[in-house]
Amino acid sequence: MATARTPQSDQYLRTALNQFLVLLCLTGFTITEPVLTIFGANPSLFYFHNVESPGLVVAYAVAVAVLPALGMLAITLLVSTFSRRVGVILHYAFVGLLGGLWTIQLWKWGLGMHEPSATIGLAILGGCLLLLGYAKWSPLNTLLQIAAIAPLVTVALFLFSSETSGVMRTIEVAPAQVAPDSAGTSVLFIMLDEFPTMTLFDKNENIDSLRFPNLYQFSQQATWYRHYSVFADKTALSVPSILSGSLPQPAIPNMEHFPDNLFSLLAPSHHLTVYEVSTNLCELPQCSEGAPGAAIQQPHPDMEALLLQSASLWLRRISLTETGGKKRDDFAEKLAVKRPASAEDRAAKIAQRFNPANQVALAMERPKRLNDFIATITASDIPTLYFLHLEMPHTPWRFYPSGKLYDEPFTRPSSSDNNFHAEQWLAALSEYRFLMQAMYTDRLVGSIFSRMKSLDIWDETLIIVTADHGFSFKINTDQRIMQPETFDTLAYAPLIIKLPMQKEGRIDDSNIMAFDILPTIADQLNLTIPWKFEGLPADDVGIADRQDQKMAFLRKSKKLFSRQITGPHFFNDTEHFPDYDERKIGELQTDTDPLLLLNSRLKLARYLNQSVDGFDIKTGGSATVDELALLESPPTDRTPLGIVIGNVESKTTAQSVLIAVNGRFVTASPLITYHNVANTFIAMLPDFALEQKKKIGVYLVAEDALTQLTIH
Repeated sequence: MATARTPQSDQYLRTALNQFLVLLCLTGFTITEPVLTIFGANPSLFYFHNVESPGLVVAYAVAVAVLPALGMLAITLLVSTFSRRVGVILHYAFVGLLGGLWTIQLWKWGLGMHEPSATIGLAILGGCLLLLGYAKWSPLNTLLQIAAIAPLVTVALFLFSSETSGVMRTIEVAPAQVAPDSAGTSVLFIMLDEFPTMTLFDKNENIDSLRFPNLYQFSQQATWYRHYSVFADKTALSVPSILSGSLPQPAIPNMEHFPDNLFSLLAPSHHLTVYEVSTNLCELPQCSEGAPGAAIQQPHPDMEALLLQSASLWLRRISLTETGGKKRDDFAEKLAVKRPASAEDRAAKIAQRFNPANQVALAMERPKRLNDFIATITASDIPTLYFLHLEMPHTPWRFYPSGKLYDEPFTRPSSSDNNFHAEQWLAALSEYRFLMQAMYTDRLVGSIFSRMKSLDIWDETLIIVTADHGFSFKINTDQRIMQPETFDTLAYAPLIIKLPMQKEGRIDDSNIMAFDILPTIADQLNLTIPWKFEGLPADDVGIADRQDQKMAFLRKSKKLFSRQITGPHFFNDTEHFPDYDERKIGELQTDTDPLLLLNSRLKLARYLNQSVDGFDIKTGGSATVDELALLESPPTDRTPLGIVIGNVESKTTAQSVLIAVNGRFVTASPLITYHNVANTFIAMLPDFALEQKKKIGVYLVAEDALTQLTIH
């Protein structure tokens, strides 16, 4: 017999429903609206995580809209089973908390205010006002319940009118088999990301052979188009242009909008092994992430990673230390190997890595997608297009050249968004961190080359290495928004092409542009492009008619996800070609630790790599070091910190500090004002000091006098 409902149970259900509607409303404004608005404007986030089916996209939107409120309600109801009074208090606490978090976002992202103490004060005020009104004024309670429809409206707009609405596939196609064709030529196409040509240069504007040995050796057997340029500063605009041989179009970067592209051109003759990022231009039955001859293997959706990235984005929005428009397309390539669990295993691994006898055979840490891609490269009679868009050396910058992964203090990150801070040191530090990741990227590219050479398919393969756009390190410019001041850093990207059986390298300084890559590939494969395209093959005499005139398409808005563009805007190649002298970090002189190049700006070379015992040192003053415990005792369950950030608390006329690890000076930093905090130091640790337990020391440098600071 069913249990009869009682007035008490009805009241309990009504209360729970009312609480849920209120929480749904408040989380809608505080969480659902900002997250779905940002993710709705950037479909590349879904392509990156292979979340593309209608069901998964709907599930994502519903999860963002409903789960936060359901979670809070569940906690409240659980507590209420033990104490109804405490449950009510907890519900009110959630209401006040959400009011405060909404106030933070309004203050920071709506009004552009970032002062931490004012933000905290306003958050407390906003939360208290909402809580007071909710508790004392019943119409507000009713209004919040009615407004619970708002997140549902947000979900509907996300699914049906945002740019992400175009992600959802509505047509399922059956896998097709590719017939062998031994007469065809295989193609390897590596698309790197955020890689300005300027960073490749040595002082003679050749490829820096010490920093980029694999790209340098590749160029000795290929053609480096040194003046190559792209049209747009955004992956979603640039890559479709490159792969279709056309000018940029303000459309979602999928096959629906760009049906004529490299993949559709080669589908009749080639197996398509395609690893895309931020675009979805290969939606043909032949497209797979498998080796030629294998069953068609579709990418596995990673909903968990997408939700975690959503949570991370929202936490940064409410962070008191996040002061800029954090890039929403920062995709971190995941390592395929796990860090050893024990200190002994880590020490053994470090010793192995730096043992010269093991360097050739040592399997370095690599992103999982790269390992998967390399495994598909086989010696097959089936002509194959191997396409990899590797999200490197794209931000976030987290890799040392060796492949070691590092993190930065979360309490006050040395964000890469520093071009609008008038500090040369921050710009130099960003360029150095980028160069470290670019050196690691060179190793990753080299591992692909090694695979092809080991299979004896290197010579006969057409190989293209390029990047979708560059990146700016110039003070007072936006790092990713192309404008005349940054044509040299954002429009110029590497392009190196090895033709089948090419043995001699050369440099070609002709005016090659993004839409010329596809015609060059078609020309080498003796294919006719069956659609109207804009570019020319690289050796076409018509390229000389362009003289020094280049083109760029600029975004109408400087918002990161703006896809509306204007153009073409014409600029002069000679005037805007990258200038090595504008670099903040020069070429490598030796194969020693490149950190010396960064710290050489401070003229403290006589101290670095020296024992502190070799100098006369006074004591006095104090400093704080962010997350000191994590620096000195790196835990095994998280990425170790590679950046030391802190403040000198005592008054000083000194201009720099030295950082010591276990009694040895290893790095340095000037004292700067960082986000209105004076006497801040931000220093990069060398990778050998990354995982070990250590004692950090901070020393003021005033002329030739050193003073050790007490740190906490």
